[in-house]
Amino acid sequence: MIWDFTCPDTFAPSHLSITQATGGGAAEQAERNKSAKYAPLAPLYELVPVAIETLGAYGTSAWEFVGLLGARVARATGDKRSAVFLRQRISVAVQRGNVVSVRGTKRDSCPPVLV
Repeated sequence: MIWDFTCPDTFAPSHLSITQATGGGAAEQAERNKSAKYAPLAPLYELVPVAIETLGAYGTSAWEFVGLLGARVARATGDKRSAVFLRQRISVAVQRGNVVSVRGTKRDSCPPVLV
């Protein structure tokens, strides 16, 4: 199995036409792009493209994969909430990535504003 994660920006100019019309549209497009990229490996491996947008929308493949993974964790641990916890952890990771991206755009030459 090969899985490849990507987190497309919901508000990127290249995605706006898709995301304005369809929730999760950028994630779906990213999953299609990953499938095309790895198509030559399809005869040898099972490919799972995993795309979750910066605002948290999952692609179809990502939603199914995380659900199956959570179910396996639940069977192994006996905790039926494992899939929910996994989705929460992924959500926190995406939010942290958003913070890093936003903070990375801050100009260092600007002094902090004191109130």
